[in-house]
Amino acid sequence: MLRSFAIGTFILAIVIATWYLPGHILWLVPDSIKDSLEPRQRALLSAALCWLGLMFAGFVTSALAPRANVRLATLLALPATALLVLNHLISPLLGVYVDLQGSNGVLLIVIVGTPMALLFCSIGGLLGSILGRSNRHPLRPLP
Repeated sequence: MLRSFAIGTFILAIVIATWYLPGHILWLVPDSIKDSLEPRQRALLSAALCWLGLMFAGFVTSALAPRANVRLATLLALPATALLVLNHLISPLLGVYVDLQGSNGVLLIVIVGTPMALLFCSIGGLLGSILGRSNRHPLRPLP
């Protein structure tokens, strides 16, 4: 169980770290689509990819966990919030613009980010639990 939680946390760290890198997480999107988007739409797409990454981390954690898989995936919201706050605090040091710096920004991330992380990690965990019950699931090792 600890291994699946650690893998999920590692996925979260990669997703959240790439969200704030200069290229953002948008390297997944083809250039033809990125060039046609306005800056506001790019920001929304970047956030959507980050939230989908949270769902994927919950899915993997739940699919790999032997028991209590949805609860374990839901617990990923805690490291997700901590990583979001850490990235928010480190981003200005890396030269990345942050809208609300300081304690107001951290408070906003905790108030908005925690429920969103709970929602998306839980959805991913539920999907991983449903698919993890199948013996044919590729993430679950064969007995």
